[in-house]
Amino acid sequence: MRICFELLELLKAPRKSIRRATVSTFGFIAKAIGPQDVLHTLLNNLKVQDRQNRVCTTIAIAIVAETCSPFTVLPALMNEYRVPDLNVQNGVLKALSFLFEYIGPMGELFVVCLLFVVCCLLFVRVVCCCCCACWLLLLLLLFFY
Repeated sequence: MRICFELLELLKAPRKSIRRATVSTFGFIAKAIGPQDVLHTLLNNLKVQDRQNRVCTTIAIAIVAETCSPFTVLPALMNEYRVPDLNVQNGVLKALSFLFEYIGPMGELFVVCLLFVVCCLLFVRVVCCCCCACWLLLLLLLFFY
């Protein structure tokens, strides 16, 4: 668990190859010790102000979901979306989009649970949330049909 906190510091690295290796390492750690502890660390990291750090965190969440099955990650993501912070909500939406890009056709199993959230997001006045919702809806429809 301690290594996860060290890896969070590596997400700030200036080299893209280091960040990419760090993000994939979260998947290996989650496979070894279980996704819940790693996911808790990553979801807390969505509250930081650094955009690059948040984007790497969302990709790491998607990789953890791909490695340990999406049904272990989706409830935590949906619960974290209730936080009123816009950075966290946007990060959760991006994590969901990356998640559905990574899991591919297996995502059709989870369309029903996310459809209501996506439909509600289309009527929000925040532009970035609407864009994320449109992209997520596109991914859901691509794999559903």
